[in-house]
Amino acid sequence: MKFYQVGETLQEFVISSNGNVYVRKKLDAESKQNYELKVNAFDGLHESIRPFTLRIQVDDVNDNSPICHIPDRETEVLESAKNGTILFYLNATDADILKDHSEISYSLVDAKNDAKAFAVDHKTGEVSLIWELD
Repeated sequence: MKFYQVGETLQEFVISSNGNVYVRKKLDAESKQNYELKVNAFDGLHESIRPFTLRIQVDDVNDNSPICHIPDRETEVLESAKNGTILFYLNATDADILKDHSEISYSLVDAKNDAKAFAVDHKTGEVSLIWELD
Protein backbone atom coordinates (compact mmCIF):
# COMPACT_ATOMS: atom_id res chain seq x y z
CA MET A 1 0.00 0.00 0.00
CA LYS A 2 1.32 3.47 -0.91
CA PHE A 3 0.06 6.87 0.17
CA TYR A 4 0.31 10.31 -1.42
CA GLN A 5 -1.16 13.82 -1.12
CA VAL A 6 -3.90 14.87 -3.51
CA GLY A 7 -5.50 18.24 -4.18
CA GLU A 8 -3.66 21.21 -2.76
CA THR A 9 -0.18 19.98 -1.84
CA LEU A 10 1.00 21.50 1.43
CA GLN A 11 4.68 22.40 1.46
CA GLU A 12 4.84 22.11 5.27
CA PHE A 13 4.38 18.32 5.21
CA VAL A 14 5.56 15.30 3.28
CA ILE A 15 3.88 11.90 3.26
CA SER A 16 6.11 8.89 2.77
CA SER A 17 4.87 6.09 0.55
CA ASN A 18 4.21 3.98 3.66
CA GLY A 19 1.89 6.67 5.10
CA ASN A 20 4.12 8.41 7.65
CA VAL A 21 3.59 12.17 7.77
CA TYR A 22 6.64 14.37 8.41
CA VAL A 23 6.92 18.07 9.05
CA ARG A 24 9.10 19.57 6.34
CA LYS A 25 9.53 23.09 7.74
CA LYS A 26 8.99 24.97 10.98
CA LEU A 27 5.35 25.51 11.93
CA ASP A 28 4.15 28.59 13.81
CA ALA A 29 0.77 28.62 15.55
CA GLU A 30 0.62 32.43 15.36
CA SER A 31 0.74 32.20 11.54
CA LYS A 32 -1.46 29.17 10.96
CA GLN A 33 -3.03 26.79 13.49
CA ASN A 34 -4.83 24.25 11.32
CA TYR A 35 -3.89 22.24 8.24
CA GLU A 36 -5.83 19.73 6.16
CA LEU A 37 -4.09 17.15 4.03
CA LYS A 38 -5.99 15.09 1.50
CA VAL A 39 -4.40 11.65 1.28
CA ASN A 40 -5.05 8.85 -1.18
CA ALA A 41 -4.02 5.21 -0.90
CA PHE A 42 -2.88 2.97 -3.77
CA ASP A 43 -2.48 -0.80 -3.46
CA GLY A 44 -0.63 -1.34 -6.73
CA LEU A 45 -3.79 -1.91 -8.75
CA HIS A 46 -6.43 0.43 -7.34
CA GLU A 47 -6.63 3.86 -5.76
CA SER A 48 -8.89 4.47 -2.81
CA ILE A 49 -12.38 5.48 -3.92
CA ARG A 50 -12.04 8.85 -2.24
CA PRO A 51 -9.19 10.51 -0.37
CA PHE A 52 -9.31 10.78 3.38
CA THR A 53 -8.68 14.04 5.21
CA LEU A 54 -5.95 14.36 7.81
CA ARG A 55 -6.44 17.39 10.06
CA ILE A 56 -3.41 18.74 11.88
CA GLN A 57 -3.63 21.31 14.69
CA VAL A 58 -0.50 23.25 15.62
CA ASP A 59 -0.30 23.95 19.36
CA ASP A 60 1.19 27.22 20.55
CA VAL A 61 4.53 27.29 22.36
CA ASN A 62 6.02 30.22 24.23
CA ASP A 63 8.22 31.38 21.36
CA ASN A 64 7.63 35.15 21.32
CA SER A 65 9.22 37.74 23.57
CA PRO A 66 7.15 40.60 24.99
CA ILE A 67 7.36 43.91 23.12
CA CYS A 68 7.40 47.11 25.16
CA HIS A 69 5.33 49.87 23.52
CA ILE A 70 6.71 52.68 25.62
CA PRO A 71 10.25 53.75 24.75
CA ASP A 72 12.77 54.80 27.39
CA ARG A 73 11.33 57.91 28.91
CA GLU A 74 11.71 60.60 31.48
CA THR A 75 8.85 61.95 33.51
CA GLU A 76 8.65 64.78 35.98
CA VAL A 77 7.03 64.66 39.38
CA LEU A 78 6.68 67.40 41.95
CA GLU A 79 8.69 66.83 45.10
CA SER A 80 5.46 67.44 47.01
CA ALA A 81 3.71 64.53 45.24
CA LYS A 82 1.93 62.26 47.68
CA ASN A 83 2.45 58.57 48.28
CA GLY A 84 0.42 56.63 45.67
CA THR A 85 0.69 59.26 42.92
CA ILE A 86 0.46 57.50 39.55
CA LEU A 87 3.31 58.55 37.27
CA PHE A 88 2.56 56.57 34.10
CA TYR A 89 1.59 53.14 32.77
CA LEU A 90 3.89 50.60 31.18
CA ASN A 91 2.48 48.83 28.13
CA ALA A 92 3.72 45.61 26.52
CA THR A 93 2.24 42.81 24.42
CA ASP A 94 3.21 39.26 23.52
CA ALA A 95 2.21 37.63 20.21
CA ASP A 96 1.81 34.11 21.63
CA ILE A 97 -1.73 32.76 21.36
CA LEU A 98 -2.20 30.96 24.68
CA LYS A 99 -2.84 33.15 27.71
CA ASP A 100 -0.22 31.27 29.74
CA HIS A 101 2.35 32.17 27.07
CA SER A 102 1.32 35.77 26.48
CA GLU A 103 0.51 37.08 29.94
CA ILE A 104 2.66 40.10 30.79
CA SER A 105 4.06 40.73 34.27
CA TYR A 106 5.71 44.08 34.98
CA SER A 107 8.52 44.76 37.44
CA LEU A 108 11.11 47.43 38.15
CA VAL A 109 14.79 46.66 37.83
CA ASP A 110 16.74 48.54 40.46
CA ALA A 111 19.86 49.66 38.63
CA LYS A 112 20.97 52.35 41.09
CA ASN A 113 18.84 52.13 44.22
CA ASP A 114 16.71 55.04 42.92
CA ALA A 115 13.83 52.66 42.24
CA LYS A 116 13.03 52.29 45.96
CA ALA A 117 10.72 55.32 45.76
CA PHE A 118 8.60 53.69 43.03
CA ALA A 119 6.40 50.65 42.58
CA VAL A 120 4.87 49.00 39.55
CA ASP A 121 1.66 46.99 39.58
CA HIS A 122 2.77 43.68 38.07
CA LYS A 123 -0.57 43.19 36.27
CA THR A 124 -1.53 46.69 35.05
CA GLY A 125 1.89 48.29 34.56
CA GLU A 126 0.90 51.27 36.71
CA VAL A 127 4.03 53.01 38.03
CA SER A 128 3.46 55.01 41.19
CA LEU A 129 5.25 56.73 44.02
CA ILE A 130 5.46 54.63 47.19
CA TRP A 131 6.87 57.29 49.45
CA GLU A 132 6.97 61.03 49.43
CA LEU A 133 10.07 62.55 47.86
CA ASP A 134 10.44 65.53 50.18
